[in-house]
Amino acid sequence: MLNRDKVIESFHQLGFVPRVGEFEDRILIQKCVLLLQLKGLGTTCPYRLHTREPYSEESNMEAFADRPGFESPISRGALDRDEQAIVAEFGETFELRPNRSRWRGRTRASSAATASTMSRRIAGPGS
Repeated sequence: MLNRDKVIESFHQLGFVPRVGEFEDRILIQKCVLLLQLKGLGTTCPYRLHTREPYSEESNMEAFADRPGFESPISRGALDRDEQAIVAEFGETFELRPNRSRWRGRTRASSAATASTMSRRIAGPGS
């Protein structure tokens, strides 16, 4: 089950303002939710392997169901201290810097580089 408030608050903390109607942003939502979930953020969306990446229908549907919430960078205060630390570590691992665009500072080219880095860091050293 996706805890929308926790996911939205995580995105707010990361400076990620997704545009739910855009395909690339939906892919980023999917990846971020799964990775944060694996790190211990209190959400349990079921994922299955898909052509491009792991995919959760539930996560996708929730993003559309609360599109205004996902697309507005308003803090909901839904994360406890441990969860805030998880999100901060996630941001540091993938070098996410709050700024002005949807990643508030990320470009499309750097998003591709981030995806590549994500894959290497998840796989571990020597992979």
